[in-house]
Amino acid sequence: MEIQKITHFSKLFDNIKEIVKAKQYEKETRNNKEVLETEKEILNEDKINSENLHKFEKKIENAFLFRSGLGQEGNKKSRVIVYCIFKDKLIFLRFVHHKEWEEFLNNHKKSEVLKKEILSYE
Repeated sequence: MEIQKITHFSKLFDNIKEIVKAKQYEKETRNNKEVLETEKEILNEDKINSENLHKFEKKIENAFLFRSGLGQEGNKKSRVIVYCIFKDKLIFLRFVHHKEWEEFLNNHKKSEVLKKEILSYE
């Protein structure tokens, strides 16, 4: 019998009451069919324990930050969808190259910008 690991995302999933797309995210994903398909995967209740689809990055204030590669199970890693769960909202934040996202995480100024953006959805 396979033991299923419980992810951060699955613990927060039932709290989601609203889905929001940041303006920056909408601009970056315009007319991208793969992104729309991956968004559906992210919201698929049967996949809330997928570690590829819901890679936990860190907690910013009371927001839990995740990333997912594109495609089924988030397997295509060249570009990632960055999203968070903040209070009762799932907020799609960015669509960037994976390397750019790693730099973003390690840059204090950029993290502060993201933090302010997330808190604006309070």
